[in-house]
Amino acid sequence: MHTRTLGQQGITTSAIGYGSMGIPSFYGPGEEREGIAAIKKACELGVTFFDTAEMYGWGENEKVVGRAVKSFRSDV
Repeated sequence: MHTRTLGQQGITTSAIGYGSMGIPSFYGPGEEREGIAAIKKACELGVTFFDTAEMYGWGENEKVVGRAVKSFRSDV
């Protein structure tokens, strides 16, 4: 996976990010279990940038993403 350096502090992230907007809603009913599995698979493939926002389920998305990355949070 290609990486990019952000800013001047030397923080690096994967060039490809995972957009998690559709996990709790937006594209029909969400399936948390499948969303968590997809996030874990993305990490296995080298993704270290996971996009989320408060409006993606009004906080519910952050909870799902948090549960998904719990075991590898320091790596992403």
